[in-house]
Amino acid sequence: MNLSEKFKQVLTSSNTDCIIGKQGIEGNPGFLDHVKNLLKKHKIIKIKVLKSALTNNSLKELAEKLSERTNSYILD
Repeated sequence: MNLSEKFKQVLTSSNTDCIIGKQGIEGNPGFLDHVKNLLKKHKIIKIKVLKSALTNNSLKELAEKLSERTNSYILD
């Protein structure tokens, strides 16, 4: 399976690999390591952000911080 097919499969599935809650990225010290491990294993992951995580940042800012800290790219 190539990355394009994998992307479509991850995007259309209802399963999420990680959920960002009210503690956000900084409040949970093991979260970034977990995301890095998932990216190594799966290459493409789906992350759900709860509304309670967006009290200090917008969704775009949160996604950019996460991609910078995990050395990854935002696809959609």
